[in-house]
Amino acid sequence: MLPYDAYLDESIPDHVLQLLADLVDPDDCWFDHRGGCQAHGYLDLEPGVLCPHHEAKQLLVEHKVIERECDESAINGIRGG
Repeated sequence: MLPYDAYLDESIPDHVLQLLADLVDPDDCWFDHRGGCQAHGYLDLEPGVLCPHHEAKQLLVEHKVIERECDESAINGIRGG
C-alpha cells in the first residue's frame, strides 16, 4: 500500500473521493500501548505506520473533500508522531 501522498499528484475522480469519504470512519484514531489503533481495529501497526483511516482522511483533506483529518493529539499520544 502506498502512503496517501503518493496519490496527491494523481487525478482521483470525484465519485471515488466521495466513496472514500462515505467509507472512512469519522472517529479519531486512538492507540494502545503497542501502537495499534484501537478505534479502527488495526492492532498490529508497525512503528511509523499510520492507521489506514487516518491516511484516508489525509487524502480527503488534501483533495478538499473534508476539512480536517482528525484530532492530532490522538495521533501524537502513544505513537509519538
